[in-house]
Amino acid sequence: MNSRHRRIPLALTFVLAVEGCASAGPLRVPATSMGVREVQTRSFDNVDAHTALKAAVDMLQDGGFAIERTDADLGLVIGRQAVVRKPGAGLRALKYMGAALSYGLIGLIPLNKTDELEASVNVTGIDDDSVRVRIAIHRRFLDKSGRLKKTEALIDGPLYQDLFELLGRSLFVSQAR
Repeated sequence: MNSRHRRIPLALTFVLAVEGCASAGPLRVPATSMGVREVQTRSFDNVDAHTALKAAVDMLQDGGFAIERTDADLGLVIGRQAVVRKPGAGLRALKYMGAALSYGLIGLIPLNKTDELEASVNVTGIDDDSVRVRIAIHRRFLDKSGRLKKTEALIDGPLYQDLFELLGRSLFVSQAR
């Protein structure tokens, strides 16, 4: 085996390692409990708890979440959304290279994985005309049979900014009716 052929496994290992590093995800704020709570919580004035809860349901549905549970007494809404993770470029290249060696049978192995996002929204009335809303998003990693393997809390600041912006719009529309 010449030196050129010995480098191929090393190159494949490098590609897979780089692909794993590239899929690490967005930058996250420090995971201190107060930092996370600050990112996940907003207060809204001139809004009652019932209107905020209805706006939270609308916001989740507009965001593609299916509402799983609601509890008006607790001010709680829980929704889920399926997320398809596509493989990185390195894994796709490896699959195409393997297709020639396996007579195309490797094409039968699915590379996409389906996970879930679970959003919980808690609405707490501060007084008669203001509320505090906390949104928590968790990514649920599932195995091939759909059972839960692992859960990860998402604490990305821009994600929550976008969600609270959508909630503000839903509140505006709810109050305009």
